[in-house]
Parts: sequence; C-alpha cells; structure tokens
Amino acid sequence: MTALVLIALILMPFAEIAVFIQIGERFGSGPTLAAVALAAAAGVLVLRHQGLATVRQVRESLDAGRFPVAELFDGACSLAAGALLLIPGFVTDALALALFVPPVRRWLRQWIARRLKASGRVEVRRAGNTAGPIIDGDYERVDAADPGDPGRPAPPLPPKSDDKPR
Repeated sequence: MTALVLIALILMPFAEIAVFIQIGERFGSGPTLAAVALAAAAGVLVLRHQGLATVRQVRESLDAGRFPVAELFDGACSLAAGALLLIPGFVTDALALALFVPPVRRWLRQWIARRLKASGRVEVRRAGNTAGPIIDGDYERVDAADPGDPGRPAPPLPPKSDDKPR
C-alpha cells in the first residue's frame, strides 16, 4: 500500500502537467488559469463551510450518545477535498469533486473499514460511565456532633429582628 501511495505521489505532477497542457491548448491560457483560481477559491469556501458543518454534526452525534465515525470520516473527506481544490491542477480537482459525492464517501468509508478489519490492527474502546454525566467535585465532611472544632467555619448569624430590608 505504501508503494502505491509513493508511486501516485510521483506520477501525480506528471498527470497534472499533461492535463493542464491539454486544457490550455483547447481553451487557452486565460480561461485555464481562471479555472484553476476559481477552484482554489471554491476550496477555501468549502473548507470553511464543511468544517463548521462537521463540528455541528459531531456534536449532535455525541449528544445522542453515538460515536461519530461517519461524521468524522465525512469531515475528513471534506477537508481532503478542500485541500485538493487548493492544489493547482485538474486531476486533483476531479478527485476533490469525487470526495464531495456521498455515495463515493460511503464506499470509501466501507472499503477502508474492511481493510482495517482485515489487518486486525484496529481496536475501538469506549471508556467511562455511559449511564449519565460525570460530576467531579471535592467535599469536606462536617459532623454536627462536634460544634467546637476549631477548623470548622462558624455558621452564619441569623438576621436581627430589628433589621429592615433596604
């Protein structure tokens, strides 16, 4: 798998250059550069919008008591798509657009899950009390039987009967 990623990283610039030349010859350099700039601007907008939407979806899932696997994966896909749109080129733009399609993300999520399960190197654990919220605090025990304890704070004085509200 690592070898495939390495080969893809080496070949990607060559593919981008070849596609860039073909599109530049067909449409001219001005429209080609404008399309690349427009894709980069779209990438910035997508990163901003999808990031906030993902945070909202993850919070909703956690509030419902579910581990937000799908939401986190979709957020990672949106982040990757936005980053790919920022890279100048049409091949990376096509990959980014594919990552925005929900069936493609669902297929990719299932494929990765199958690969991880087959490798046997993934374990998910949930720790903690799932019955309710955990409240953390400190306390000090005060016994009513020992009012003369010097370390015990004095109780508040009752209001005087002649005190009138102001």
